Amino acid sequence: MKKSLSDQDVVRRTADLVVQCGFGGRAGIEGKPVHVYHSVPAYPLTCAISEAAYKIGARRVDHTLWSPRLDALHVQYASDEGLVDVSPTWANRWNDLVAVRGATVRIEGVDDPLALARCDPKRVARFEQARMLARQHFYDEGLHKNITPWNIIPFATEDWARLIFPSMSPGAARRKLQRALVEVLGLHHPDYIKRWWARGDRIAARSSLLNEQQIDYLIFKGPGTNLKVGLSSEARFGGGMQDDGGVRFFANLPTFENYTTPDFRRTEGRVQVTRPVLINGQTVDGLTVWFKDGVVSRFTARVGRKAFAAMLETDDGAKRLGEVALVGIDDSPIFSTGIVFQSVLLDENAACHIAFGRAYSDRLVGGTSMSAAQKAEIGCNESKVHRDCMISNEETTVVAVRRDGSRITVIEDGAWAGPFANP
Repeated sequence: MKKSLSDQDVVRRTADLVVQCGFGGRAGIEGKPVHVYHSVPAYPLTCAISEAAYKIGARRVDHTLWSPRLDALHVQYASDEGLVDVSPTWANRWNDLVAVRGATVRIEGVDDPLALARCDPKRVARFEQARMLARQHFYDEGLHKNITPWNIIPFATEDWARLIFPSMSPGAARRKLQRALVEVLGLHHPDYIKRWWARGDRIAARSSLLNEQQIDYLIFKGPGTNLKVGLSSEARFGGGMQDDGGVRFFANLPTFENYTTPDFRRTEGRVQVTRPVLINGQTVDGLTVWFKDGVVSRFTARVGRKAFAAMLETDDGAKRLGEVALVGIDDSPIFSTGIVFQSVLLDENAACHIAFGRAYSDRLVGGTSMSAAQKAEIGCNESKVHRDCMISNEETTVVAVRRDGSRITVIEDGAWAGPFANP
């Protein structure tokens, strides 16, 4: 029988998971600064992470408030010039981590998660782009090179829970969401940290098996989907556990994906997105996208068409793919909950997915040391955005076509197939 955890237990175990696995423990943060990006409802977890980090030697712990409601006020009322005026003090909370290899965590769980949906989607897109550009140094030299331990962790809030369970009272909805997060994070196991390191090793073993196949392209087939995603010869699969910078850490918790960088010129066909996705604070649902020569040629959406269109207009790279990821429904407790969390962190780990926009150069052999021209030459996409969209369910099959023309089924009926089921 599973132990029922109190709210205090959940907060403490989540904080320990962030510090031990998300930051890499003492090796990741001793003598270094830590940064927590948090909402008002997540204040208890912010305090617990701070205490756990200080106990193993963090030099200091900084905190930045994340509030979609406050962001929406800025988008609604700021002048056109003020809209994209990002304070260096705000951006440097991330940028300054790179030189000293400090750690950062974003707590996924906010007040009013759809606040930006009430704003002009084009202004929201400009606002988000400006913030990303202001933190470009962190993304280029820290996150994408895995120099700085970085992590995203979910935390149950009433506003998020009401979005998922609208017919329930706020308190009951939050408790139901918290029980689901305890399940997918494995916090009910006394050895939950040890289990996550074992999970990381399992994902790494599956990545090695995928890399041995020398995959030329992946074919996704399912209801409304017949998509071909070509890979570069330099592409390599990886997972959520990182150790490229000398410290082993998890970028996402939970994580159940094996992902790589596609060749942005080699995507063809049609794909039907299987779960709603938040883009710049707005829900996009019923999305179907067509590709030709690697570029989005057209799309339809039942909800949120303007938000998706605004994202595509960000730059040329936003119309191309920067990531393709494989997730088996048999190996994802997120899928097993039957819940659509309306959070990319969770929903992308319940289904195979693609990402529009910026690619992860660390998923290419030698990619983190390549120049922009070298990356472009091998099809590594560049963009100011990175937006994940889920594309599989229990009716999806994924076939890998090797460079010698032979084929192997990787995903069948949504689940890992053949040797990939038990690497």
